[in-house]
Amino acid sequence: LEDVNYSRFVIRLLSYMYTRQFEPGELIAREMIESDEIIFVEKGVYNIGYEINKKEFLRRQFGPSTNIGGYQVSTNSRFQFNYRAWTKMKCLAIRKERYWKLLREFPFFCSQIKIKFWEHYSQ
Repeated sequence: LEDVNYSRFVIRLLSYMYTRQFEPGELIAREMIESDEIIFVEKGVYNIGYEINKKEFLRRQFGPSTNIGGYQVSTNSRFQFNYRAWTKMKCLAIRKERYWKLLREFPFFCSQIKIKFWEHYSQ
């Protein structure tokens, strides 16, 4: 039964996803803005930082197999940092509405995903 549910979950998830690309230096997300999507990074590197007096300070760098917006969408919170592409990035994304629809349809799998989002965000 679990294998059937897992297969249904993966098929539904993939049907909801679309591709995103970012060029080096492109702003992906700005602090204090709500996220309307979750971005899963396949290739490329991005930096996370903050802005003080209109000057940006990028302090942490992440790459493939990470996500942007997962924690924010899962908790209905705003970004606390700026996210900017360092290299060309190729990503997959899912809209907030579709993600919440998946949560309702597959609560067990999505609870596991939320745990992963929290682990990534708390690093």
